[in-house]
Amino acid sequence: MLYKIEEQAEIFEKLEPVEFKDFSSFGKLEKDLENLIANSILDVLFEDARLMPVFQERQWQAEADIYALNESGELVIFELKRASAGKDAVHQALRYAQDAGQWSYQKLENKFKEYSKGDMSLVEAHREAFSLEHQLEPKEFNNKQHLLVIGSAADDSLICKRSI
Repeated sequence: MLYKIEEQAEIFEKLEPVEFKDFSSFGKLEKDLENLIANSILDVLFEDARLMPVFQERQWQAEADIYALNESGELVIFELKRASAGKDAVHQALRYAQDAGQWSYQKLENKFKEYSKGDMSLVEAHREAFSLEHQLEPKEFNNKQHLLVIGSAADDSLICKRSI
């Protein structure tokens, strides 16, 4: 449950429940949610664990919605649902992680170049995105994968209390 805090003269006066709405209630598509998150994960979301998007799903392809890298070069795989996310979404994300865990640096870089429509290498773009003094070596990328399923929790067992 989300709450709005009402404050007067720097004193918290009251908590007011905020109506829950999932993304589908706004009449938007899952692709709209995907673009919103991909455009926000480096600078807005996950402020203590920034992420650099490297690829987004292509229509009619068996791919996760967003692939991103953290500062350590670990791959973060997003599966998004604009409404409820059940156990099927978790199974889907696991299949994507199984596939992505086998990607070489070269395959990841090719996906990044396709996504960014540029020629900058992945190691250089990563160094720049995270303001690193030294770039990571290609062998340091994609050694670990993390999964994030974003949607309304239809099942309390899907709610994770851990951070990235």
